[in-house]
Amino acid sequence: MLRSRDVSICLCVLALACSASLGAGAQSPRETVTRAIEEVKRTNPRLTVTIDPVSGLPRSIRGLGSGLPDVAAARRELTADEVRRVVRDFFDRRSAAGGLGATLFPAGNNDVRQEVMRVRKDPDIPGQWVALVEQRVGNVRVFGSSAKVVVGPAATVVDLTASMSTVEVTSVTPSVSQGDAVEAARQKLQQVMQQSPEGPGRGLPWPRLGDAATSSELVIFDPALTVSPGSTAAPASDRKQRLVWMVMIDVMRFFVDAQDKSILHYYRDQPSARVRKVFDLKGLTTFPGESVIDEAAGVSAPPQHADVGLAFDNTGKVYDYFKKTFDRDSFDDSDRSNSPGGGIIESFVRYGALSNAYWCLQPGNGCPKANVMVYGIGYAAALDIVGHEFGHGVIAHEANLVYSGEPGAVNEAIADIFGALIEHVFANGSGNWLIGERLPQRSIERPARDMSNPTMGRFNRAQGYNGTTNDGQPDHYADVVSERDAICNSLVLFDNGCVHINSGILNKLAHLIAEGGRHRGATVDGIGREKLARLVYRALTLKLNQSSNLAAAANGFAESCDDLVSADVAGFRRSDCAAVRAAVNAVGLAAGS
Repeated sequence: MLRSRDVSICLCVLALACSASLGAGAQSPRETVTRAIEEVKRTNPRLTVTIDPVSGLPRSIRGLGSGLPDVAAARRELTADEVRRVVRDFFDRRSAAGGLGATLFPAGNNDVRQEVMRVRKDPDIPGQWVALVEQRVGNVRVFGSSAKVVVGPAATVVDLTASMSTVEVTSVTPSVSQGDAVEAARQKLQQVMQQSPEGPGRGLPWPRLGDAATSSELVIFDPALTVSPGSTAAPASDRKQRLVWMVMIDVMRFFVDAQDKSILHYYRDQPSARVRKVFDLKGLTTFPGESVIDEAAGVSAPPQHADVGLAFDNTGKVYDYFKKTFDRDSFDDSDRSNSPGGGIIESFVRYGALSNAYWCLQPGNGCPKANVMVYGIGYAAALDIVGHEFGHGVIAHEANLVYSGEPGAVNEAIADIFGALIEHVFANGSGNWLIGERLPQRSIERPARDMSNPTMGRFNRAQGYNGTTNDGQPDHYADVVSERDAICNSLVLFDNGCVHINSGILNKLAHLIAEGGRHRGATVDGIGREKLARLVYRALTLKLNQSSNLAAAANGFAESCDDLVSADVAGFRRSDCAAVRAAVNAVGLAAGS
């Protein structure tokens, strides 16, 4: 086992060697990374690295250094500032620690830097910290490019997970003005608003162009991180990284090329706490409606509709689940940042004729403010749906998964997983792996989704989506859907890159991990729902980044199991991790998929 000092010396020598190599002759990122890995393994055979098959950069690195503190470090716990310094040194080639991170994540722009956005204590393992890192060129961020870096008690980086870009863009000076980019986005929005086919996201309110809140940010856009392979918004023949204006019109996101105003990608950023508030809109669409329940102010008017009481009761159950299971205070867990408590849980029920429910990331048409839930009539009655929407809030504050392509499918699946697990806890033995079976127009026989059987016998990628005969999901990565496939191409906004369809693959994985079973010729032993919950939550808080895809999420579940076994937490055993990996293989999400 390497000591902390041994690791530092090794990394310093390696970084200098690779720096000289890059200066002597051009290497591809994959070649540079491969050489770096081979060098480190000479002195640290425990190192394991998973490479992203698209970028050639590491998706996961484990076993970098000893997590055991030396005598000096054992005297006290690391501070947040010390953790930040360790992470900055890891990515800085000029640092005394050697900057291995700069070597393992080579970029085509020498001005690339990694900015530490947040550090938090590991929720399971004492003495460990996790840092959220985002990639930037100067002050321009690389959209969706981030990492979670784990720092051990010995003040060394122990492991990390990442979804990073090679950042080949060198100029961050736009040719297109901000105003012209906004106008191009508005014109595109007018075009896409004319589409109104049936689909999982049906009924969500569109922005009001006349008074929609509009903002924009200059970012570097790398399609490899967030755009599904079959995207029609960014053709496969044009997948270059670009400097873009990210124009935000209400909940819509448009990526406008900063050189020629072309629209490279777009999606709807609207994923479909114990102080609670409930507002009743009574079928209208004007916020805030009637304040019926406000625990903070001591208001509790007699509810005139069952949805009010159900929203209040169900959000209480969801809060209690996250508090009891993970010691998490509301969706934002803000007490971890020395705030006086978690965010207030606000629900707005009976919104117009909405046949849906959603979590609000920001104010806009259909959203009175950020971090609230909006429900159509009858939707607050379904505990799994309330848990699902609240789960989107947790996801937004922990991983901020981009709601497009495979990261969006991961976002949807994790929300489904939490929704199902919460129902199992509170349903007095009647919980199941169905999603939305208690919604209006739904039933046990016709749920919105079935995590145990995602296809439901109604999945055909070659036919257009139909809410009665073709509304199933794939249950294996071999059947992953792209925007070229009719079932996705027929949906408004292509379902943000098929997020409600491809989530079925991770849903099936979760069901196999918890319950076991036979799938595609493989037999899996289940480890139980409680252990599944710990794996998913740990992966969300320590392993997943903004652009994590389905394979990265599955790998995060498996690595979380390894962590919990090593820490002897929650009764996890090596056999549990073998079962998790068997389930990952059964759905085709082995590392590198």
